[in-house]
Amino acid sequence: MPTSPDTPGSARPGAPLRGVVCMLLSVLLLTISDALTKLLTTGYPPGQIICMRSIVVIGFVLVLSTPRRRWTGLRIRSPGAHLTRGVFSCAGSFLFVIAIGHVPLANAMSIGFAGPLLITALAAPMLGERIGWRRWCAVLIGFVGVLVILRPGPQGFHWVALLLLAGTWFGSLRDIVTRRISATESSSSLLLTTNLCMVAFGLLSLVQGWNMPGPVDATWLLLCGMLIGIGHYLQIEAFRHAEAGTVVPFRYTALLWAMLMGWLVFGDVPDASMLSGASLVVASGMFILYRERQGAGSRRITGGTLMRIPGYGWDDTQ
Repeated sequence: MPTSPDTPGSARPGAPLRGVVCMLLSVLLLTISDALTKLLTTGYPPGQIICMRSIVVIGFVLVLSTPRRRWTGLRIRSPGAHLTRGVFSCAGSFLFVIAIGHVPLANAMSIGFAGPLLITALAAPMLGERIGWRRWCAVLIGFVGVLVILRPGPQGFHWVALLLLAGTWFGSLRDIVTRRISATESSSSLLLTTNLCMVAFGLLSLVQGWNMPGPVDATWLLLCGMLIGIGHYLQIEAFRHAEAGTVVPFRYTALLWAMLMGWLVFGDVPDASMLSGASLVVASGMFILYRERQGAGSRRITGGTLMRIPGYGWDDTQ
């Protein structure tokens, strides 16, 4: 009897090419949503943007579940872990949305890709995983790449850089929690509860005052939420149809899209420091993935369950 795609532990391997296409589309849609978020930060507080996007994502999850009668996929078995993951997601998203309005999109994306490095570093004390010296070297090289991108001056880090680093830290903690509960919790339930936390968190910003969006901005907010929902769904499908080692490298195409959108929309031209630092971060992340495959073999996403691989759970500003 076939298992539901939202059932933890189920597997339905498919064509690798389909997985690659899903990942490429996911990366494109999520990067567009980040660009739209950057545009919206000029007129709306971060809490309002996060709240309104998340309402759309919740609707997307519910609509996707209803026709196929997959309400069982929304079952929550570890409410405390869901809440913890939601809090980390809210903190990371809030910091990212604040920062993205002040730095080029490609720079923010590059620092965000340091997440796998933090996950690897945290896996030893929090998950009891054994990290070999090669992966530790990759982590250190990746952090050097982050420093190259940030270029701290004599007065230290710029406050925006600190926000991005803190956002990446919270995103890594979110992914560590995801690793702990991915065997029993479905992706649909995680996506739903996380966005419910986002809505609650965003509503707290009402005390600071919200701006009523006009028709154009309301369309952008709606589109932003739809892109996030569809993008994460395609990411799940990518891991359903292909091995981790096949599709994860294509996530780094987000840097190419971020540089292109940054140039066309915001007039940001990447400099040598950003390009060289991003290269170190990407190379380190790829090497960590390679070493994990060598040591334990790649793990396939199963029925919407998050895999135990570095870098999954891309924030999404998310």
